[in-house]
Amino acid sequence: MMKVKTVSLREKDELEPLVVAHPDIIEDGLKIIAHQHPTDSGPLDVLAVDADGTLVVIELKNEAAEGHLDQGLRY
Repeated sequence: MMKVKTVSLREKDELEPLVVAHPDIIEDGLKIIAHQHPTDSGPLDVLAVDADGTLVVIELKNEAAEGHLDQGLRY
């Protein structure tokens, strides 16, 4: 069963260090591999691997907009 964990942030810039330091706020067993990793499409916010060994791309945004899924797929 998935649990939703509430966190309080004042600024978007606080989100990445929080996710990197505590990846379990996203999913139990998640391990961070890299963050701000350069790619041909720009820096990848966070790259992780889950408990099953599946790569997870975490793109941090403070609002929903068209193109975010495409951005993740380009990585």
